[in-house]
Amino acid sequence: MFLLLLLSPSAALAAKSLGDLTGPWQLFLDDYLVSSKENAVRRYHAFDKYTNNPIMVVDQPWEHNVINCTTVLPAEDGKGYRMWYYCWGHPKDGSHTLYASSADGIHWEKPKLGLIPWKVDGSTNNNLVGTGGNISHTPNDPDPARRYKAVHSGKFFFSSSPDGLRWDRLSKGEIFSAGDTGHVIWDPLTDKYRGYATRSAPSSPASAAAPWATARAPALRPGRPCA
Repeated sequence: MFLLLLLSPSAALAAKSLGDLTGPWQLFLDDYLVSSKENAVRRYHAFDKYTNNPIMVVDQPWEHNVINCTTVLPAEDGKGYRMWYYCWGHPKDGSHTLYASSADGIHWEKPKLGLIPWKVDGSTNNNLVGTGGNISHTPNDPDPARRYKAVHSGKFFFSSSPDGLRWDRLSKGEIFSAGDTGHVIWDPLTDKYRGYATRSAPSSPASAAAPWATARAPALRPGRPCA
């Protein structure tokens, strides 16, 4: 897959840093947005694994022993990245959702947010946040308190946040019933959310608060390789 950045000739000559995501980026997986092409071939290139992996390690007492990334999004100003991740439970406190930021996607900082007390010592001098799961940035939501949405796997329900750090429960119950792993995306072409989960068919599009319907045909079947 590849990304194409549409730039003016002068802008194309300007150097851009790895973390600079400003500009009208478009992911061309197919020809849906291409009106015509001539002497052009789509070619997919394999990624090179970063040689200094892992880029995130357990180095805080509340992280215990596992880091599992759930979502990485561009920062709102297009400069850098935001990560939400969780750590499997500390014996005295259970699992946590945490937050990190990066200028280049390789070197990550874990800011002390002062939001959630760690039950072991009661201190908020940590990077814990109030919710986790699949995070989406929805800046077109007219309610500024709902600019970010989180969908929790297992029991699929929405939470909302003005900044991706402070969260409130949004949906009254489960938006759909499915497996223990799933993903929900915002579809800007239809102004709807679309949800996909393991051991379940993909949902029909719906709003963050409205009921969800289940499509009849699964997107993938067991034993069938992805194309």
